[in-house]
Amino acid sequence: MTQSRLTHFICCILFHWIPAYFLDALILISGNKPCLVKIQERIHHGFEVFEYYTNNEWEFKNENLHSVRSNRNAREVIQYCVENDNVDIAKYFEKGVHCARYFLMKETPDTLQSAKRMMKVMYTLHIATRLIFFGLILWFFSNNFHMFVKLGIFLQGLVKVFLTSSSDTTASRVMTDL
Repeated sequence: MTQSRLTHFICCILFHWIPAYFLDALILISGNKPCLVKIQERIHHGFEVFEYYTNNEWEFKNENLHSVRSNRNAREVIQYCVENDNVDIAKYFEKGVHCARYFLMKETPDTLQSAKRMMKVMYTLHIATRLIFFGLILWFFSNNFHMFVKLGIFLQGLVKVFLTSSSDTTASRVMTDL
C-alpha cells in the first residue's frame, strides 16, 4: 500500500492481478480449481477498507490527560507512571509484533528464525522481480526508440496542424513558444 492511489493501482495490476490470473490459468490447465483471483479479490477488498485509515493523518486531542498529569502529587507520579519518555518505541513495537505472532497467529517463538529467513527470501524475490520488470521495460524502450521518435514527430505535426487551423491565435502563440 502506498500513499499514491495511482502507484498503488499500477502495482496491484502488475504485481497482484496479472500474476493471479496467470497462475490461475496454469492451475486450470493442470486440471485443478483456480483460487488465486478469488483470494486477490479478498485482499483488494481489505486494502479498500483500510485505505482511508492508513493514508490519512490522525490527530487526537488529549487535554484531559495533560490536565491529570499536571495535577498529580509526588506519590501519584510514582504510582501512576504515564510518562513515556523512557520507553524504547522500537522495543515496544517489537514486543507487540511478537505477541501478535504468539496470541493471534498461534505461532511459537521457535518459528521466528525460519520466518525471518522467509521474509529475506521474499524481499530478495521482490527486488529481483522489480529489477527484471523495469529491465524489460528499459529494453523495450531502447529497442523501439525509433518508433517513439516517429510518434513524437507525428504528434508534433498534428499539433502544428491543429494550431494553424485554430482560430484562437493566443493558444497557437503559446503552443509555438513551447
